[in-house]
Amino acid sequence: MPPKCQSKAEMEAFGYVRKSNSVHIQRSLDARTEKVYQHKFYGGLMPKTAAMKLPPFPPNVDIQWPEGKPKPPAGAA
Repeated sequence: MPPKCQSKAEMEAFGYVRKSNSVHIQRSLDARTEKVYQHKFYGGLMPKTAAMKLPPFPPNVDIQWPEGKPKPPAGAA
């Protein structure tokens, strides 16, 4: 950015124009597609993912998820 620019109009005078959001989204999709292609055919790195990496459970801990809340007794309201 030129050092003397203080407003949007001055930046446009130098040729800077903000692109639409769809252009930025498409660029990131294209970059991801290129990374997948490079990984598939040339052994490159896979793109970063939004999935969270959770730590593994300790080997001696057995995790059991509850079936759901127990039903209240039939006479209870």
